[in-house]
Amino acid sequence: MILPAIAAQNLAAPGPGPPAGGMPFGPFLVYGLNLVPPTQPALSLRRSLAAALKTDPAIAAVTGGRAYPVRVPQNGSLPCVLWRVDSIDRRQALDRPTGTAVAEVRVAAGSANYLECDDLARACNALLNGFAGTLGGPGGVTVLSAVSDDESDEYDPSPKSDDRGTFWIVLPYLLLYRE
Repeated sequence: MILPAIAAQNLAAPGPGPPAGGMPFGPFLVYGLNLVPPTQPALSLRRSLAAALKTDPAIAAVTGGRAYPVRVPQNGSLPCVLWRVDSIDRRQALDRPTGTAVAEVRVAAGSANYLECDDLARACNALLNGFAGTLGGPGGVTVLSAVSDDESDEYDPSPKSDDRGTFWIVLPYLLLYRE
């Protein structure tokens, strides 16, 4: 299913004109949709996501810019945001890639304080849920749609008996973007 705004954007994209018979023709148009992105982004999805999570003012106010892939590094500290790409499904037409992909991404807000963790999760959700545009600043990937309809709470006890554990709120997202 193609969202109306995406279809309108694709129909307006430049490409070769129709042949004399009036049917769309050429490597860029199939059924009126531009299947090749106009430019390749300078940043990958992962780099764009990291840049967005590190530089968003509401998130950075809590984390100080601490956003890590997959796990907290040994010298990392809390509060922080973890992110990981669970999968990327590259969309295909009958004879070629479409230039778009759907990524399953998880973002986890973590803190030793549960209420701070909740504030951080809300800031992450405000940034990503419903996002459309360039992710991570100039050169980032173009996100056509980002949605989340779920979240879960987790708790990691500390391996040290005298230390508190970490609260996590995990937010899964589906991102439709141009590669």
